[in-house]
Amino acid sequence: MTDHAVNGTLLRTVSVLSALDCCQQSEMAAAFSYFPPSGGPYADCTQEDPSTLKAKVLEGTVLSKEPLFPNEYALRDCCSRAQDAPESKGWSYEPPEGAYCFNPEEPGELKNMMLIGEALATFPTENAQMCCSTASSWPPPPPGDPNPPSGGLNAGWSYVGKNNDPSKPIDPSDYGNCTIFFKLTGEPKAVPSGFSHRGKQANKEANCTIFATVTGTKDRQGASSYQGVPRPDGKCKLYRTAHKELIPKTGVVSGGAAFVPGPPEELFPSWPAISPWVTSVGSTRFVNAEGTSGIEMATDQFGSGGGFSWYSKQFAAQEAAVQAYLTSDTNLPPHGSFSAAGRATPDVAAMGEGFQVIINGETEDVGGTSASAPTFAGIVSLLNEALIAAGKPHLGHLNPFVYQHADAFTDIIHGTNAIDRGGAAVPYGFNATKGWDGATGVGTPVFTKLLDAAMAL
Repeated sequence: MTDHAVNGTLLRTVSVLSALDCCQQSEMAAAFSYFPPSGGPYADCTQEDPSTLKAKVLEGTVLSKEPLFPNEYALRDCCSRAQDAPESKGWSYEPPEGAYCFNPEEPGELKNMMLIGEALATFPTENAQMCCSTASSWPPPPPGDPNPPSGGLNAGWSYVGKNNDPSKPIDPSDYGNCTIFFKLTGEPKAVPSGFSHRGKQANKEANCTIFATVTGTKDRQGASSYQGVPRPDGKCKLYRTAHKELIPKTGVVSGGAAFVPGPPEELFPSWPAISPWVTSVGSTRFVNAEGTSGIEMATDQFGSGGGFSWYSKQFAAQEAAVQAYLTSDTNLPPHGSFSAAGRATPDVAAMGEGFQVIINGETEDVGGTSASAPTFAGIVSLLNEALIAAGKPHLGHLNPFVYQHADAFTDIIHGTNAIDRGGAAVPYGFNATKGWDGATGVGTPVFTKLLDAAMAL
């Protein structure tokens, strides 16, 4: 939607080059709005033809001159290279001289003609440009192989078909025929809709020249140029929620899942955490990130996994705790995006940020549920050690014990897992709140309380 901005809850703002880039950034957002840079006009490198000067090349101080493959994307490629040079004041694209494979009008120098000779191969293809490109890269015969008799790459090619415009895809049933020759035996014959080339034809290179200063222009048939500074980044606003009513705003492009009819995005917790036979561990950190004790919250350095399985049902021991959460938390993801009856994760949580490890003699900070899960496993191991020393059986399957003794855990009520792996906010997730929740489970372990509970079994 053009000339309208989203009205909703802002997730984050990022700098991007185009509305397309903004749209691609919005995969985990409900909606987006792209606000283009002020000033201009600027070349739009996402357009099929971003140039404004035809049959002209710029003159001035050259910043760089680079070869390009002359296909249908070459103009956009040259524009993008200039875009990446902040000091650029313009660019010129010059196609190769004469016939070349991806010339839209002259892939071969013989029009409405077909070569006569002994064929190396004949096959269907979509257009003359592809026939030419295949012939140009056709492998030579192995050394000493008498067939084909020519030692060269090929003696020429001919394409006869309906489509000579590489920008227009066609159905395979309408493909024409490409013939590659290893020996020509006569003069070409007239054939409607034919393109041909005698002899080996290499894939020629075009040139992209980027200018630091521009003093003028000169004529050059087939060239395309743009004079102007690179397009600055625009602002891409990503939204957690979006109202259906948009705000009129000239030049702004908006869109996203919130405006597409259909079911909401489905949320999938990870495997094997969703197995009912596994104890799933979430991650926390101290609210005072510089401290080593105090109130904890759901980790926000990354999104700690959690949610509801689409495949396994809640086991009996967790049903009451999970249902209490579902009926008390009013900020759940949209209905239909998760299975409220599914096995809920995580079961517990443990510290998952600021772990000190020594690697090659150097102390480093690490974090992740790959830190919190073994921490919790170590605590369980200590419980089992105490039980065995007392002549009691070890805990075995842990999940029923966890939910029966939720008071042996510190309840985490701050934070959310609506965060991606890089720490950026995403639209949907589960909040930490009183009791069990989909970010930190029943909470973090208090060893002394767990030990008393285990010894009482």
